[in-house]
Amino acid sequence: MIVGLSKEEFYSRATGPYWEKTRDARWEYSSTAIGWVEKQKAERVLELGCAGLALFHGSDTMDVAVETQPTFLRDATETPWPIADKTYDVFVALQVFEHLLGKQQAVFAEVMRVSRQAILSVPFKWKDTNLPDHNDIDERVIAQWTLGVP
Repeated sequence: MIVGLSKEEFYSRATGPYWEKTRDARWEYSSTAIGWVEKQKAERVLELGCAGLALFHGSDTMDVAVETQPTFLRDATETPWPIADKTYDVFVALQVFEHLLGKQQAVFAEVMRVSRQAILSVPFKWKDTNLPDHNDIDERVIAQWTLGVP
């Protein structure tokens, strides 16, 4: 069974400018995802775009940043992924889908193909003119991105 990071592990690894201002908020939704995955007794987890901080011991990761040393060094919008069907029990993407440049539906189709379940978090109903791709994500947008899958 996959085990998530403890709060102490998360805080000790979430260092540097990227994490400083948002560490507490990120722990809040990350710990919720960790608890849910652990409750499912998942054995294989794929994390997308975790900024070098995988939330689960032994998970696989996918990222475009070589410095994060992902399992799959890949732009998730380039589909299909080189992963067999239903390889993963759970796919996790926290605050990532809004960055997929209009290719959310294709990426979500791959998520459904390679995993049995998914956890996504997005900046729901944010209004921030400095981050245009974070704005106006509501139930309608999420339903489009996830092909109507709740």
